[in-house]
Amino acid sequence: MPGEDADWGSVNQRLRARSRRQILDRGWIRHLDWYREVDSTQNAAKRWLSSESNNSLLPALFVADRQHAGRGRGEHSWWSPDGCLMLTLAIGADLLPPDSACWPQLGPLVAVAVADCISHWLYSSDSTVELTWPNDDFIDRKKVAGILIESGPGGSRCIGIG
Repeated sequence: MPGEDADWGSVNQRLRARSRRQILDRGWIRHLDWYREVDSTQNAAKRWLSSESNNSLLPALFVADRQHAGRGRGEHSWWSPDGCLMLTLAIGADLLPPDSACWPQLGPLVAVAVADCISHWLYSSDSTVELTWPNDDFIDRKKVAGILIESGPGGSRCIGIG
């Protein structure tokens, strides 16, 4: 652990670079943008997807240390202080089930996956992750994550987790 006088910007930069390498080296994510600050990872993903040449680089991941215009369902805004995990995973239509009637199940599926991940990292066995319909994860009645899934160009989906 760095001492009190450590340059935290430098530490964060090294951690970000290491995480980036680990994510890309696994081979499934084909493109990764990591922002110190962005309006929203959903917006960043959609801007990137607007270039047709980028669709061959899916799945793509967009991560932010901070976002200043995040949003949830409807008109709900999402405030994100430092230290939170905010990301959007953009996937192509080829990764979705061929039967579009199954697509609405993507939200609950992602919520359960996020809850499983959070449960893995819980320090207290007294706490449990609870899901609320359709897209929020709570610990001890406090919201810890929300999921927003939106359509993107060419049948892609942007899966935002914050």
